[in-house]
Amino acid sequence: MKLLRRLLRILAIFPGVVLLYLLAAVIGSLVPVSAEESSIPREEAVLIYIKTNGVHTDLVMPLQNAYVDWTQTMDPNHARNASNAQWFSVGWGDKKFYIETPEWSDLTVSTAVGSTFGFHETAMHVVFYPLVLPSKRKRALYLSPQQYQKLHAWILDWFELDSNRQVIPISTGNSYGPNDVFYEAKGRYHLFHTCNTWTNNALKVAGQRAAWWTPFDKGIFYHYPEAAPIP
Repeated sequence: MKLLRRLLRILAIFPGVVLLYLLAAVIGSLVPVSAEESSIPREEAVLIYIKTNGVHTDLVMPLQNAYVDWTQTMDPNHARNASNAQWFSVGWGDKKFYIETPEWSDLTVSTAVGSTFGFHETAMHVVFYPLVLPSKRKRALYLSPQQYQKLHAWILDWFELDSNRQVIPISTGNSYGPNDVFYEAKGRYHLFHTCNTWTNNALKVAGQRAAWWTPFDKGIFYHYPEAAPIP
């Protein structure tokens, strides 16, 4: 009976913990982190994007430009069909969730619990594109070369690298389609540091508008209510 009473007490506390978490997420999302002042002309800026699928956010960047060449550490040929790639998106997340849950219907209780409490390793998910199409789920950002180089260094530091400073594909068989690939990553995913927290932190590093803290994509896009013009 004592064990049952303890279990019931824990279950009674659980809704309150969830409510506190959601309240913290709302408050953290509403508190803004202002963008750095920049006087760089638009034509000299580096165009990148943030995008969401409604739950998960990614950054979209040029594969090569005058300031950063991602192909020095990441080969589009890691994907089955990305030979014409000019752009790529990158996101960080729980490896087990990424690989074993291509659809929400594939989600299991063990995967959800492990992701929530940081029991699993993490992965970088990269998708290669020949071009970037306009979308209501994207926002265009214009970074100075220095901001972009700082962002590049920060993102690269989340990849596990081999002895030649090359990113490490998890497996050629683990992908959602012909133009994406998963890479080994650093860090632990948990309910206080989610894929969207990672993207939000990347925006801070790049000197862009961001939330103080958010585990959800809505907390990021709250600070980007209107899509910037796409050239």
